[in-house]
Amino acid sequence: MKLANAGFIEKDINILQRLYYNQTIPDIEITKIFGDPMGYGTKYVQGGSYQKGIQQISDEYDELIENATSTVQKNKLIKQKEEILLDLDAAIHLLRGTYGLADDPNRNISRV
Repeated sequence: MKLANAGFIEKDINILQRLYYNQTIPDIEITKIFGDPMGYGTKYVQGGSYQKGIQQISDEYDELIENATSTVQKNKLIKQKEEILLDLDAAIHLLRGTYGLADDPNRNISRV
């Protein structure tokens, strides 16, 4: 009880409920689509119930890049792959409510 009274532990049930739902529901919904909460598609099987995730899209682009006939085409595909993967990752982070957060929120620069 000392930690709660000191402000280290949240004791308002409404805030706890909102935090839980804001963190859990997006993960559940993303997992329903991709098979994992980060959207990587770790459980994707062709013809299965999950959609392709970031990993499968990256692999498809790698194959296209490998089969490209010219350097210009390869460079164009590499740039397109980077843009698409960044957009997909950003969309998943937006759904999870973590877009724009620092990798290490406890760094001094992150607290400013």
